[in-house]
Amino acid sequence: MKKILYTLLLLPLTVLMYGQGEVKFFAESDASQVIIGNYFEVSFVLTNADGVSFTPPKFTNFDILSGPSHSVSSSSINGRWSRELRYSYTLQPKKIGKYKIGASTITVKGKKMRSEPVAIEVLKGKSGATSQSDIEKSLESQVFIKAVPSTEVAYVGQQIVLDYKLYTTRNIDTYNLLAESEYDGFFVQDVRNHRWGTKREVVDGEQYSAKILKRVVLFPQQGGLLPIEPMEIQLAVINEDGKPRRRRSLFDRPSTTRMVVKTDPVKINVRSLPANAPETFTGAVGKFQMDLKNSSNSLSTDDVISIQMTVSGDGDIKQVQPPIFKVDDNFEAYDPRVTAKTPQEINGKIRFQKVIEYLFLPKEPGNYTISPEFTFFDPDSMRYITLAKNPIGFRIRKGNKKKSEIKLPEETTAELSELKNVKVVGALSSKDGGFVGSPIYWSLLGLPLFLLGGVVLYRQKQLKEGDVDLLLLKKQKAAAVAQQNLESAKQFLDNNDSRSFYNEVSRASLGYIGDKLNIPLSELSKANIEGQLQKLKISTPRIESFIKILKTCEMALYGGMNNTAAMNDTYASAASVISGIEEEIGA
Repeated sequence: MKKILYTLLLLPLTVLMYGQGEVKFFAESDASQVIIGNYFEVSFVLTNADGVSFTPPKFTNFDILSGPSHSVSSSSINGRWSRELRYSYTLQPKKIGKYKIGASTITVKGKKMRSEPVAIEVLKGKSGATSQSDIEKSLESQVFIKAVPSTEVAYVGQQIVLDYKLYTTRNIDTYNLLAESEYDGFFVQDVRNHRWGTKREVVDGEQYSAKILKRVVLFPQQGGLLPIEPMEIQLAVINEDGKPRRRRSLFDRPSTTRMVVKTDPVKINVRSLPANAPETFTGAVGKFQMDLKNSSNSLSTDDVISIQMTVSGDGDIKQVQPPIFKVDDNFEAYDPRVTAKTPQEINGKIRFQKVIEYLFLPKEPGNYTISPEFTFFDPDSMRYITLAKNPIGFRIRKGNKKKSEIKLPEETTAELSELKNVKVVGALSSKDGGFVGSPIYWSLLGLPLFLLGGVVLYRQKQLKEGDVDLLLLKKQKAAAVAQQNLESAKQFLDNNDSRSFYNEVSRASLGYIGDKLNIPLSELSKANIEGQLQKLKISTPRIESFIKILKTCEMALYGGMNNTAAMNDTYASAASVISGIEEEIGA
């Protein structure tokens, strides 16, 4: 308490002593001479007063590298307090010569104060350059960046590694990313955990130190010639004839030349996949492996057979749908359960893994075999490769339970029906118990999903009554697969994971159209989808809604979008539109 009282008693005295200081407004620079290519700092300082409406001079012969930076400080010398308000700029001269930085103004208690001009002489350096543009031109062959893709010809879904590499014969102090491409037409992921050292490379007969500044992996989402716009980076190149200049900091830094460099545009020719894809191909493009695990080989008709397929590779895993198994009519097959694992960075590339669990219920005792296969397209050999393990044999004996008494494993019970009741979680609510948020509201919102469920269950009944080929089966299960993907999207929505959410909605929408209309993934462009739906005489508003969903997902994935309300709307729209198209197609 005594300390507080003591402080309060001294406060008027402190203010009095502070007020005794002289009010000044002046300009100062940390250099009166500067070598072309270097930079210096100029500050405009107000002492012992508060100022408003600061107006800097026009820096006609200089480039502003940074500023204004604003700082306030206080000090005491022999009991006299002073206060300092400072506006600072870092400048780089454009050419040699003698210049004056004009006066700046500031208003103190209604009175305008003006600083004196500052004289700066810009001199030649050892390089002989007379302007900043001369220096940058001389540096163009010594410092540049390139966008280096692992391939300029690729297929839809293939992983492309894109490196932004700095080539230099000079020492670089710092660099700063100014602009990067939007990567239109690609799904993109950064590679962050890989360490890149500096290597020596020869370009056009000159040896450079090369370093990867940034690496991304790209997955083309459509065919055609897709451009990658230039990346711009600002570099601080250490001057060869410069010595560390005095700075207002703890450490001295070398003199540098600031320059902006950018990559040349890059175009990726994305090809469509060959038309001779086998029936077991479901969208995998790249290098893939397949492993299998299964339940016991000796079972009864009371038991559910579980086969777990693990698919791993470097292609766009969200494009990979579960392969359809050919099984004996004495098995009842259920929809597979799909789990995507967290991507891993291995040797500067990204690898993905997806686990697909198939469940079969034997109807009759006997000896059976199941031969799972997985097909991917290999861009290197430009052919489809089918992976197949040894056939899995099962010895089935007669069980004692009725079919109605048999239960699937608990963790997959929710996957039995092709369509599940989906609740759209939204931010809408009604404090007075109105229509929005009421049970009737949610029932009407979920009605399209129930209708879609009825359509798909009817298709399932048709499947059980007769034989169908794999393409027809894929077509008839399109809505069910889309619904499973929407269920995954719902989980990401609950976790507010916007990127994964829009990935799954895009996957559900494109996968549904591809399966329903038998359109290869490589041809799933918005124009093609719109044309095909028009041929089927789908209503124009429904087509427009579907295309809008695709555009929303693209904007979210490439531009970044994290809005819960927008995610709820997209989720509800996707479920409703797919349901409506299913009804209109009717087959």
